[in-house]
Amino acid sequence: MLGLRVRPRRHSTGAAAQAQAVALLPLVSGRHGGGYNSGMGNSLSNPLMWMVLSLVTTAGAFVWSLNQGQRPRCPRWLLGLLLMPGVVVLASFYSLAYRMHACLGGWPDFNGIRRLPPELHSHAELALSAFGWVFLVMFVMPVLYAVFSMVPRLRPGMIYPSLFGAAAWLSLLATQLAPGGFLEWWWD
Repeated sequence: MLGLRVRPRRHSTGAAAQAQAVALLPLVSGRHGGGYNSGMGNSLSNPLMWMVLSLVTTAGAFVWSLNQGQRPRCPRWLLGLLLMPGVVVLASFYSLAYRMHACLGGWPDFNGIRRLPPELHSHAELALSAFGWVFLVMFVMPVLYAVFSMVPRLRPGMIYPSLFGAAAWLSLLATQLAPGGFLEWWWD
């Protein structure tokens, strides 16, 4: 079009090509320099990065909403509904810890829920699923905040997802105050 001629690139063979491929391998695999998660592909799939992003965006959305003068203008039952997932996680977690200590006379020395007595097994499944669902929802919160911030009609309602996120994060963080033996069982 502009009078430029494009010459086909010659493919090199032999030791030079192998050296070039070996030099590019760490960049493609994401394992260059700072360890395993230093590549862009791997850092986006790192759950810890998403947790920090969710926590920071939740705090930012909550503070922004309060600075904008937003206050929840909804019925109390709706406010309770926004806070309920965090409360359910906290209640099921600590009631399981209490019941487990009372039934077993201490903290379990095994991993998983298979060896729990039947009366604790269903309670543990309920607590684990509630914790898991709220934890998964927290990974989606940054996307929800982005949608609320980009759509002008939704911006005045940013207080509602930020209240939900703040309650969920506070409950997830409050679980770390449990006794060490229970936390060791929980995370194993």
